[in-house]
Amino acid sequence: MYSQILYPTDGSENAEAAFDHLESIALNHDATVHVLFIVDPGHVGSGMIAELSPDNISGMTGESSTGKQSGMRGSPEIPEETRRSLFEYGETVVDDVADDLGEVGTRTEVQVGADVYQKILDYADDHHIDLITMGTHGRRGVDHYLLGSVAEKVVRLSDAPVLTIRHSE
Repeated sequence: MYSQILYPTDGSENAEAAFDHLESIALNHDATVHVLFIVDPGHVGSGMIAELSPDNISGMTGESSTGKQSGMRGSPEIPEETRRSLFEYGETVVDDVADDLGEVGTRTEVQVGADVYQKILDYADDHHIDLITMGTHGRRGVDHYLLGSVAEKVVRLSDAPVLTIRHSE
């Protein structure tokens, strides 16, 4: 039923909330897990180790870990050293997840993009993903309205089924 599962992660506890479910489903279906980390120049501080101030953001070009240029028209630029640091962090996150999945087949990728939900949807379409498994912050009310939800947008717009797991505080 599921042969290709996408696990978008930012390395946060919220993303990790879905890990046990992901691992169980992947093992039960002998599926390949695609671990995707997206460096979002507009929300770099959320769930990541590097913080950027408005003073040091001025346009961003990016390259995935597969060497493919990402489309970054109109995106803010991040200084090369910071961009490299964020890519290294992203690579560490996806490599750690792949290691933690042990015997499960994995494919890892780091991308750069401003619309994280769209990058997830595009990846899912491009790689024929059967299931997207992701954690969610579980925001409600004004926080949800103001901040939006990547997970909600993925749920609403994905052609593939989406399993979301809320992190319990």
